[in-house]
Amino acid sequence: MSTNGKHVPLNGSKKRTGHTSCKGRGTYRVDEDGNVNFRSKPKSLYEYYGELCNCRRGRLREEALSFLVEALSTRVERKFVEENFVTLFYQLLTIVKKGSAKEILLASHAIGLLAIVINSDEYAHEAYEESLTVLSQAVKPGSKASKIFECLGIVTFCGSGNSEETQTAMQIIWKFINPGSGFDDGPVGKKPIGNKLVLTTAITTWSFLLSTVDGWRLNHKYWKGAISYFSNLLEDADESVRMAAAEALALIVETDSLEKFSSEINSGTDSSNHGENNSFKSFKQELKENIIMKLRTSLTKVDLDGDEHSAETIRMSKCKLNILRHLQDGYCQETLKIGKDRLILSTLSQIIQLNFMKNFMGESVFIKHMMENEHLRNVFEVTPKAEPRPGVAHDAPIREEIIVRFVRREVVRQKDCSLLPFISSEQKQLMKKMTKSPNSSLSKARTILLNKNRSVSLQGKIIGDFTSEDA
Repeated sequence: MSTNGKHVPLNGSKKRTGHTSCKGRGTYRVDEDGNVNFRSKPKSLYEYYGELCNCRRGRLREEALSFLVEALSTRVERKFVEENFVTLFYQLLTIVKKGSAKEILLASHAIGLLAIVINSDEYAHEAYEESLTVLSQAVKPGSKASKIFECLGIVTFCGSGNSEETQTAMQIIWKFINPGSGFDDGPVGKKPIGNKLVLTTAITTWSFLLSTVDGWRLNHKYWKGAISYFSNLLEDADESVRMAAAEALALIVETDSLEKFSSEINSGTDSSNHGENNSFKSFKQELKENIIMKLRTSLTKVDLDGDEHSAETIRMSKCKLNILRHLQDGYCQETLKIGKDRLILSTLSQIIQLNFMKNFMGESVFIKHMMENEHLRNVFEVTPKAEPRPGVAHDAPIREEIIVRFVRREVVRQKDCSLLPFISSEQKQLMKKMTKSPNSSLSKARTILLNKNRSVSLQGKIIGDFTSEDA
């Protein structure tokens, strides 16, 4: 209101700017000039998108970013992302470059969600290429940069085109994990990231990306000294750091390319001759025993029978048990229910990928996206749920088949047009190699199926033991 040209605050009170209240007609906001703007319904996603792109006021940008992260998390906003990807993505990158600390963390989270939601390989690769430099510059020693590392891991996971691009992102993270190391045989750094949470996240992200690269594609020039560095971290006072280091070492063992990560093994060692290389076998066994010893020691300090453990303690215990099973028995397994289907993972690499995605998105958000996001379902192969059989306490596959197809040239028949084709000794040897050799595709597939059935059978026995004890 105004009287005689002078401004009179509403209700005779002092002028308040940015005040919001809900009375009568709905929500109203008092702006800097004292004008009252009524709003009868909440803002839409497109309204927040407009505020994010056009507003210069930090508080409103934070509000828009928070709503955007919430919207991309709770709903698979594919149409919105496809229509506005370019503008939205580059606006978020600008905020990462110039925004406040809170805005940077929210924008980083939003960029990661965009990379997960978008189905276009072209857009996903663009997000990877453009984010690489910006995110690496946003990480500063001592800062709370966990979300930035996670974002870098997600955009690389979704958008990198090959193993070399993935290792480029791993190198950026490695510089922060171990600043004193180069990508050669140089000395191991002595001053890693000071913040334990950030250090743990950086190592976990590095392992997450390593889990996506085939061992033979790893560049031996990049990772020399990694085994020594992670082995030293097994003595760290912080349990989360110790677990991240143990997981990284166990994953290195799974790659079966230890010579790429250690100066103690000749880089020229041929992976195909590992079975004949006593030095390699001895080093691998010693490494496995060292990790197992450290994990067993830490397990004795946790009362696994108690009911008052936090979610983080339970998660840490599951991680330890998975690593121990992987190192001792050569397999580990984790199952997650996705609606009516189930996700069954049987390698450490797959479990690391699952846990990283759940940690970044939240388990309930991850499950929702798995149910609605076809691209994400293709990344994690979801097994249709089998119908339970009467009298069986656990789900098990009823029947599985191995189908191996071979393509060969048409067989030349004999000149007398007899029905029996002529098969040369070379062809007989080839057929024998393709079907009976231990290294044939058929033998390998049969071995995988037997191991899986053995695992399912063992799981059933364990469940049966628990049932009998409870009874």
